[in-house]
Amino acid sequence: MKKTMLMIVLLVVAHVGAFAQLRVESNGETVVGGQFSSSITNFGFQSGLTGVAGDYMNNIGIFSNVNNSNYTGYSFGVYGVSAGPNCHGYGVYGGLNGCTNGAGVLGGNSMMFCYGVTGKYAGFFMGNTYITGTLTANTVVQSSDYRLKENIVPLSEQRSNILDKVLNMNVVEYNYRKMIPSLEIPDTVSMDEALKNACIDTDKRHIGLIAQELKELFPQLVVEGQDGYLAVNYVELVPILIQAIQELQEEVDELKGTGTPRKSPQATSISNTLQVETFSIRTRLTLSRSRPLSASNLPRMPKTQQFASMTCKASS
Repeated sequence: MKKTMLMIVLLVVAHVGAFAQLRVESNGETVVGGQFSSSITNFGFQSGLTGVAGDYMNNIGIFSNVNNSNYTGYSFGVYGVSAGPNCHGYGVYGGLNGCTNGAGVLGGNSMMFCYGVTGKYAGFFMGNTYITGTLTANTVVQSSDYRLKENIVPLSEQRSNILDKVLNMNVVEYNYRKMIPSLEIPDTVSMDEALKNACIDTDKRHIGLIAQELKELFPQLVVEGQDGYLAVNYVELVPILIQAIQELQEEVDELKGTGTPRKSPQATSISNTLQVETFSIRTRLTLSRSRPLSASNLPRMPKTQQFASMTCKASS
């Protein structure tokens, strides 16, 4: 008898699963398969809660917990795939509807139940985020509020010649190798296919710096990733370039303050010699194109050049 009842229950469950007509409404809404009232949206599983409230209540439409401590495979709390040649597919969709605070997608390196997000975001990620392809945004900003900082020291007061360090930077052009450091590629997938799926074009030429070389000049701009490879913080390189420009402007202002660039006596003597030799060459070219040289048609050297010539002869 018990076996017969068990078989009947299993058949009912299978029948419900086949026709996807399981519905639990009222306080908690659970639907397996069907359509929304608009009759244009099909769904395989829909879950929702309505009217559940309390002093401090966490409402969860779908909760999934996977513990794979006894195996070495992959674990997915939520796994979503969208397929279809002519559709707009979304493997995982998340959004906010009337919420004052929160995020459409919340991700972190640990359980996030005890954290409350202030503000409204399409996505909020607590921890490092790795992207293999291109990140596109209208504006990229970095937190820089005075209230978030401490131990502030102007770079100009550190007595380090930033301009010299910038001039020693080695700017190179390069290609990326065919590899994805932080990704385990299965044997059934070729490297070229994995690079294509990761949107990595190894034929594209890039311009930048070598992290190991930059580390010798500005170690704070080089970060070592979890995969052991080095990366460059190009955003914080901008203030370094600003400081270098300011130092260069200071040198220009010092030269402008004297009226002419400062030269050593030896440099001044060499400059006067070059001026005299240039005048002599121009004179000879002019005479050779006109008439033979005589005392009457010999051009006179300007007094300033005569004085320079006498100075050069005296110094020699």
